[in-house]
Amino acid sequence: MRIISGSLGGRKLSTPQNDLVRPTSDKVRGALFNSLLGIADINGARVLDLFTGTGALGLEAYSRGAKEITLIDSYPKLAEKNVKALGAAAHVIRAQAEKYIPSLPFDIIFMDPPYRQGYVDKVIKNKNSIGQQGSIWIIETEEELEFTFEGFDLLKDKTYGTQRIRILKQL
Repeated sequence: MRIISGSLGGRKLSTPQNDLVRPTSDKVRGALFNSLLGIADINGARVLDLFTGTGALGLEAYSRGAKEITLIDSYPKLAEKNVKALGAAAHVIRAQAEKYIPSLPFDIIFMDPPYRQGYVDKVIKNKNSIGQQGSIWIIETEEELEFTFEGFDLLKDKTYGTQRIRILKQL
């Protein structure tokens, strides 16, 4: 697993030695960031990566010019290791992602929660504390998951194997 593009492009990321973390593959991450072109300006953005795992999504955004990166996970050891190895300026916070309320809203929010545990709805209920009007949310779930995205415009809905990625704009 590696950073796809930007100032850190090609740099390797540490990956889990077990199946407790399900990192977004390089291929899917590359497609996701290509999908964001014309939708979101990553350069200078405040980015939040909930359920960060390895930190790959947030670190990819950092590599592509995001100005502030916050990585949230209950067990952030892999994210901390990757931030340190890359020398990235990112805040790593040990917290339950579904309960995290930031002091300022974010421009871009990545959310890749554990499958089949109801986390998407738990986070979405706090959307106005996490994002703001115009914030872009990238939510990765299992293919069959449906959730209520009231208060959002659905910009893109794409399935990659068993992963489904939705890009939403907060109203």
